[in-house]
Amino acid sequence: MDPGWRRGDGRLFRATLVALTVLGAMAGEAPAQRLTLVIVDANTRAPLEGALVTITDSVGTKLANRTTNHDGLVTGSVYDSVAFWFTVTRIGFHPLVTGPVILSPVRDTTLAFGLAPVPVELPAIVVEAERARHLDRIGFTDRRKLGQGAFLDPEEVERRQQRSPRDIAALLTTIPGVTIVPGDFRDTIVFTGVSSLNRGCGGPRIFVDGQEVRDGPLEAAVAPNDVLALEVYRRPAEVPAQWGGATSACGVLLIWTKRGVR
Repeated sequence: MDPGWRRGDGRLFRATLVALTVLGAMAGEAPAQRLTLVIVDANTRAPLEGALVTITDSVGTKLANRTTNHDGLVTGSVYDSVAFWFTVTRIGFHPLVTGPVILSPVRDTTLAFGLAPVPVELPAIVVEAERARHLDRIGFTDRRKLGQGAFLDPEEVERRQQRSPRDIAALLTTIPGVTIVPGDFRDTIVFTGVSSLNRGCGGPRIFVDGQEVRDGPLEAAVAPNDVLALEVYRRPAEVPAQWGGATSACGVLLIWTKRGVR
């Protein structure tokens, strides 16, 4: 018996013949062959329910259509020694075409064929859409349209993190009016032009997901790779009223994290 060929994506592949079992017919029976087809997942070998099996002859005449049961089985009888072609299709798998397969009418036969799964890609746009909706909800998008302050959206944050992932201060290095003062243990963020007017400024007020960070290092409140977006208000006149307005004499840094999206 020729195990046949499978056609998929315009190329020919050798069909996966998983098993061939020949069961002897009892003497004295009328010449008839019991044919059993088993359709399985080529990767896991699990039986596939709902696969459509089409049987044709040498001139392409359709002889039968059968759908596999929960055990992946299709059964039937053959009364003549002829060549058969089998086409097997199922959603989520590459189609399989075999043939010719010549079966004897005096022997029962079981054939099993494996279907190769079609890889499924999950669209990444779902996550991006949720991020955009989150930034809309917290007012990031509307404040950015006003043109006051400096803004780093998720795409820009990711680009800067790839270049310098070491800390949050490094994300701000190219924003005019922002100076990073190196320290022994961590860098300090200073908004230039503010400290000269308000000599008591040690740095801007910092908010993480709307909560002000007053004590301890910034990295203790948020990890650099957890930053989603940033808003920088370098002068009191730029600061929105909800973040202190003109009373925030040393400026304001707003940090929005990926935690807030969930």
